[in-house]
Amino acid sequence: AVFPDFQNRESPRAALRRMLDSGELLMMPCCFDALSARLVENAGFPLTFMSGFSTVAAARALPDAGLLSYGEVRDEASRSASGEGANDNHPRVDGG
Repeated sequence: AVFPDFQNRESPRAALRRMLDSGELLMMPCCFDALSARLVENAGFPLTFMSGFSTVAAARALPDAGLLSYGEVRDEASRSASGEGANDNHPRVDGG
């Protein structure tokens, strides 16, 4: 199975590595805040990623033109993955 195995105490890092090494196609919907991360998780996806564009669009309704500081994006990513509205059962990665 592609999904993380947290019953056997698999770390998020190990789960991500196993998923990437599986050779299976992994669909990763984009999230932009804690609510969207929760929705992705509730829809059954094992992974999500957070993009700068989607974060700025959700926060300011503007295109990504460097309007949010690194700290603001970092804080939103932290909230999305920390459990503030999102369950931290799945690894989350950013495609860069």
